[in-house]
Amino acid sequence: FPEGGLDVVERALAIVQPRLAIVTDRQIVHGDLHVWNVHARRREVWALDFEDIMWGSRAQDIAISLYYIQDRPDCPDLTAAFRRGYEQMAPWPTDDDELAIYMADRRLMFVNYVFNIDMPDRHDFVARSVAKLEAFVRSVG
Repeated sequence: FPEGGLDVVERALAIVQPRLAIVTDRQIVHGDLHVWNVHARRREVWALDFEDIMWGSRAQDIAISLYYIQDRPDCPDLTAAFRRGYEQMAPWPTDDDELAIYMADRRLMFVNYVFNIDMPDRHDFVARSVAKLEAFVRSVG
């Protein structure tokens, strides 16, 4: 971990874990639905790769999907389009604060994951993740 990084991770966990403990609207969700796990052909769409299927909330599933676009310059436009499409099927089940918590949870999961694989740039990934988690911790108080 970079200097102070472990403390940041522990503070983020202290915010995320209590929120996860009170999730009541659990159902089976994809758990890793992003552009690389979707196949589209004409007007048909298929979800692929159910390896990370989980018992979670719809808000968690949305946050995982949005996690992958958060650093893109067009993130606001993509998020708005995602939400418009989602709301054609069901009411939007969350707010920005809850999404931030679930996105931080996803980042924490990946930080743990990279320490268990031989990822060449894992130290860079962890440093970037610690910086993002630090911003998350500051934003929630």
